[in-house]
Parts: sequence; C-alpha cells; structure tokens
Amino acid sequence: MTKRPREYAAEILQMQGREERARALAAVPAQFRAMVEAHVRTHFALKAKPKAAPTVITPEMARALIRRRAA
Repeated sequence: MTKRPREYAAEILQMQGREERARALAAVPAQFRAMVEAHVRTHFALKAKPKAAPTVITPEMARALIRRRAA
C-alpha cells in the first residue's frame, strides 16, 4: 500500500537540510509529487510570514498616523 501525499509531506517537513528535502521530494511518486510540493512550500511560506496587522483603523489610530507623518 502506498502512502498518502500528506504522509510524504510530513516526512519531508521533518528533514533538516534543503538538499535532503529535495531528494526526498524527487523520490515521491509522480502522481503525488505536485501535491506534496505544494504542501511543503505552503508550510514554509506560512512559517516565514508573521501574522498580518489588523486591517481596521480606528479614528484614534488615524489621528496618530497623521500626527506622526506631519512631525
């Protein structure tokens, strides 16, 4: 029985080196490779990005920004 794509991705994510992960991805069956690669890339992209700042700006925040830019 073959492994599921998420099982391949979990194994790849546990590896330390980039080259080691690339070799492991090359060993994944072709039918799953794109899905596993997308999962691994998404994991590292989310890990690298900090959480986004709130998009709602209150009137007090707007006044403070205006004062800061004017100074």
